[in-house]
Amino acid sequence: MPTYNVHYTAGTLDADQKHRIARRITEAHSANTGAQQFFAQVLFREISLDGWYLAGEPLTEPHLFVLGFIRSGRALDVKARLLHSIRDLLVEHGGVSVERAWVYLCDVPAAHIVEYGEILPEPGQEQGWLDALPNSIRGLLGSTTK
Repeated sequence: MPTYNVHYTAGTLDADQKHRIARRITEAHSANTGAQQFFAQVLFREISLDGWYLAGEPLTEPHLFVLGFIRSGRALDVKARLLHSIRDLLVEHGGVSVERAWVYLCDVPAAHIVEYGEILPEPGQEQGWLDALPNSIRGLLGSTTK
């Protein structure tokens, strides 16, 4: 379920950086929440400098902004670790300074999400949900369901 939208100013990220950031966000989400990696998706959205405003003025320096939607029910300390992990990987792999790496997390109740054709389970209930999926859907997930 976690969906991370990475907004970046034009020319800030190349294909290799996007791949590393997507991989590291997926790993950070899994490490901090315990959720399987196949749930995570990362989308990249390029925005021109004159299409991104801060304090009513267009940006003059590259920025990275991640808007992450995660299932509600995570403890505040888990979210804090996840926020810091994502911020740090943006600085390391995105080439921006820490003050230009912004991360927001939005809680979404599991009951409000459909993935792989089914309403998602509450955090910690993934295995029962996976076991109840039809074999055809579990096959889409490959060996990541173990």
